[in-house]
Parts: sequence; C-alpha cells; structure tokens
Amino acid sequence: RALQAHPDDVDALFNLGRVYQDLKRFAVAEQLYREALALKHRQAAIGAHEVGDDELYYSLSGVLRKQGKWAAWFENLNQFAHARPGSLLLALDGVIASRYLADAERERRCLGELLEHRYAAQEIGALRTVLGLLSYFDLQQDQALSVYRQFDALSRLRVARWAALGMPTSSRDA
Repeated sequence: RALQAHPDDVDALFNLGRVYQDLKRFAVAEQLYREALALKHRQAAIGAHEVGDDELYYSLSGVLRKQGKWAAWFENLNQFAHARPGSLLLALDGVIASRYLADAERERRCLGELLEHRYAAQEIGALRTVLGLLSYFDLQQDQALSVYRQFDALSRLRVARWAALGMPTSSRDA
C-alpha cells in the first residue's frame, strides 16, 4: 500500500524487497533492490532515507548470489566498493566473495576489517553474521574472543534498553 501511495519511497521498496527475499522470490527482490538503489541515488540531494546504501548493496548481493548470478554479483560488489569504501557490510560481502574466488589476500584484508571493527549497537545484525563466519577461519583465540565480547556487550545493552521500555527481554517474559 505504501508503494501505491508513494511509488518513489526508497524505504518501502527496500522493505518489500526484504519480504520477497524472505519468500525466496529472489528475482522480484532483486528488481526491487535495484529500483531502490537507482531511486535513492536520484534523490540523494533531497532527503534522508532510513535504509542506507550499504544495506541496499548488501541485500542485492545476497539475492544475486542466491540466483547464481555471479557476474552481476561481482559487478554489484565493485559498485558497492566504489560507493561505500570502508563499509562494514562491504567487508562482509568481500569475505564471502573472496572465499568464492579463492582470493586469499582479499579475504585476509576483509576479514581483518571485520575483526578490527568496533561495532555499534545498530550493527548487531551484521555482527551476528560475522560471528557465523568466524567458524570457517583459523583465527587467533584473542581475535575471536574480542568479537564475541563485543557481541555480548551489545546484546546486554539491547536487553537493558528493552527492559527500560517495558518490552519482553526473554521468551519467558513474552
């Protein structure tokens, strides 16, 4: 409905893309993400959107991988790197691409960025994905522990915020 009333709503396009991605309708999600990126870039001067370029490029990468569109995925990754150098989600996508391409140097560089990053509260979803990837790498114990400690601290902060708002903090509170 939001898109019917406001067809130029980048956030609505992104959210609908997420729905189609969850439904495994990757071609539709891809089209919506591409439309959202194009529209966001055309509207760059007129206003802020809730969804960032990082999320759009990363989500588009995900559906391109799911469809086996390797060339399109790598092209998106290059555009992502040009548009958002230093992005956390770019480093995450870079690790995945490097593993696929057997590019050990790029993988080491991107993994280093993920391990050295100081995660903010709004990055806990990406941090959860990073933790899932760590099991595929031979890391120094202190490197992995540092990332796990950040996740623990952010999780505790999230729970404390929920409790302050009177929201359930565990399944038994729901």
